[in-house]
Amino acid sequence: MTHVEALDLDRLPAHVIVLGGGYVGLELAQALRRFGSAVTVIERGPQVAAAEDPDIAQALVGNFAAEGIEVLLETHVGEVKGLSGQKVRLRIENGHGEQTIEGADLLVATGRTPNT
Repeated sequence: MTHVEALDLDRLPAHVIVLGGGYVGLELAQALRRFGSAVTVIERGPQVAAAEDPDIAQALVGNFAAEGIEVLLETHVGEVKGLSGQKVRLRIENGHGEQTIEGADLLVATGRTPNT
């Protein structure tokens, strides 16, 4: 799902995997966690909120950890299986090796190209 579908949900997902650690992904990750969903954020870069200073990004990750949001940095997604809203399985790879994570929903917040 995208941010549009996420705002129209009529149910609370058990576990949301958020692809993208930009402003939209982070905002929706925090909102869904505060509603009660388990949340994992996957960011391919070395920090969330890439446009911000590293100390700001580090503070965000610390706040998310305190709220129970898992943030995986420098993580690449190799494969996605399943259907958001039912069950999704992602094969990921980072400094800890390759692993599989599962969730109920997948929120893709990797950016949009403006139509201008």
